Amino acid sequence: MTSVAPIFARRQTDAHEDGNHALTQGRPAAGGLPVAVAPRPALAVKLEPAQLRPLAFRVFTKKYNLTLRSDALVVLATHIGTRCGQAWRTTAEPILDEIARSWKRLRSAEPIVDEANLLPIIKSLDIPHPARPASLVTREDSIAAAAATTAAGTGDSADASITGASLAVDPRQHLRCIDAFTQPAIRFDHVRGVFEHRPKLLKTSLAGPEARTDNLRERYHYLLARVKRHESFQRPAVLSTHLPSSTTTPRSTQETGSYHRITCIKNLLGRQGGRFMLFGLLARAPDGGLVLEDPDDCVKLDLSKAQLGGGWFVPGCFVLVDGVYTREEVLRVDAIGLPPAEPRSESRDCYAGCDFLGTAIERSHERHLRRTELTLTHSKIVICNTCHLDDPRHLAALRKCLTHYDALPDIQQPLAIVLVGDFCTTGFAGLAADTAAGIEVAGSPAYKRLWDDFAALVEASCPKLIKRTRFICVPGPNDPWTVPGSPDLHPLPRRPIPQAFTTRLARILGPSNFTRASNPCRITYFTQELVILRDDVTARLQRLNISGLCAGPAAPIDLGPGVAPIWPALNDTARTLISQASLSPFADAGGRTHDHAFAADALRLMPLPTTLILCQGGVMGDVSGKLLQTTGVALHARTQTCFPQTLLPTATQQGKEARWTQLTLHDNSIDYMSEYI
Repeated sequence: MTSVAPIFARRQTDAHEDGNHALTQGRPAAGGLPVAVAPRPALAVKLEPAQLRPLAFRVFTKKYNLTLRSDALVVLATHIGTRCGQAWRTTAEPILDEIARSWKRLRSAEPIVDEANLLPIIKSLDIPHPARPASLVTREDSIAAAAATTAAGTGDSADASITGASLAVDPRQHLRCIDAFTQPAIRFDHVRGVFEHRPKLLKTSLAGPEARTDNLRERYHYLLARVKRHESFQRPAVLSTHLPSSTTTPRSTQETGSYHRITCIKNLLGRQGGRFMLFGLLARAPDGGLVLEDPDDCVKLDLSKAQLGGGWFVPGCFVLVDGVYTREEVLRVDAIGLPPAEPRSESRDCYAGCDFLGTAIERSHERHLRRTELTLTHSKIVICNTCHLDDPRHLAALRKCLTHYDALPDIQQPLAIVLVGDFCTTGFAGLAADTAAGIEVAGSPAYKRLWDDFAALVEASCPKLIKRTRFICVPGPNDPWTVPGSPDLHPLPRRPIPQAFTTRLARILGPSNFTRASNPCRITYFTQELVILRDDVTARLQRLNISGLCAGPAAPIDLGPGVAPIWPALNDTARTLISQASLSPFADAGGRTHDHAFAADALRLMPLPTTLILCQGGVMGDVSGKLLQTTGVALHARTQTCFPQTLLPTATQQGKEARWTQLTLHDNSIDYMSEYI
């Protein structure tokens, strides 16, 4: 065999012998595959962007045809200097390669790399995960390592290494609050059947006359696509030859065997006497009657003998109706129901190429995030609903809540405390207070004083929480800027509380631990997505419900094993919002939402979130007329049902009881913490 000159021989060294390697620190796992674990303590260096520019240019521009902006280069220099230390010249290239490849997979249509979109990618890649062969080892090494792993029989050592490294991850760095006015703009292309990023929009309250129609048409198409993916609407490979002969079986099912078929409204022309299943928008006709609309046509509905499924039915909802088309060109409805919901995992698999929230997390990387998430068993958030800062009883309850968590060990303290408005019992314009000098102030000065007093309470009650917990403030209907008694003048989504009112609280907590959120807002935690909405949506659904026009009341819904429907009204609210994939499924009169496209993005529930938190104030009327306190009900996401976990935190009623809700992010368990005052 011909010998190879030493100069041409392959260097037989371990590619991961350097303990300061930024992605493969730690010992190789079973089978020889390197595992990206927690970094060893290394002396970080201050790396100037000019020093990293040649290496970054070779990786990003020459190899992946990407252009680095100056702010992105600064972020990369800081990250490489912190992770690699003095050995950055020999260990930085694999890190830059993996970051560049993640950018190409997630944002292939954006060749310019900027700081805002680069930071989430760097943060997601900091999670311990097995090294990717394409950027860290050669193809021959990968084949040899895979063979060694197969011979070993199991990779428990690799899992143990990753699990041990996950304990060193700071969960606070992966808790992100996404504002409704800054989340990515997404639109649904019904021709291609995909969600895609739309051009950047001007986030203003004004919209063109076609905006509402475009939003409804887009919502119709992606709900219809979701309905057709349901197993009840899919054509079987082999149709049964024994069709049901019962007269009670809908013709839409008799003709197709064992599946339902949706008919367009325009196809009803000339087919009087037939039974059809339709899907469309429930709306009011000019004469006050109800009609069903789709993009092509509309048809009048006769609901005198209709049976309703579970949920609320209001104008503005998309519904499935089954009935007979009469000679009077009216659809006599026998059954009406909400479109079936779809589990979060199935929706994400269907639209895997779309990053709905801009988190820059690859689907192939989510299992490593989930593994790390499960190791952090003490992570929790706290939701305090209807925090009236001008009510001494509410302030006393907040003080007890903050003192309770401040006394816990550091590892058991919550990651975030969400304070939900209204933050005053009346509109801020009608608010009045007395100063120390005896001078009465009203309006904005009085509202700012409420926040200053609350800042003093936080500083005195929880010195430990100030350093470790993030405070998130979500405005209510009566918070700035709204006209007292007319919340319709400020529709959803609502902008955050103005910065001028919370300057003292922000100074005490610091910029990293204080967030002024919009209403609604979204919180991401590793693989989880939480949606928080402050709105009296149940009362409005009850007021606009059409059940009085139908034969019977809505049937109770099945919440899955182990979850009993305690409050039917609240269960129906969650069922309606989830099936409509919207936080405000109303028509013009009751919607109180912006017509602009960015509002549709903020209110969309597609795919379904992991947790939906509905904060409603005060009390509401039940179907039987009794007063119910909005304490809440849980619909678990990780069961076989397609409902996300839903929280409806309680509000203090008549000063008798104050509660806050604790959500443990490890297993999505809910604890209603009570304090009697």
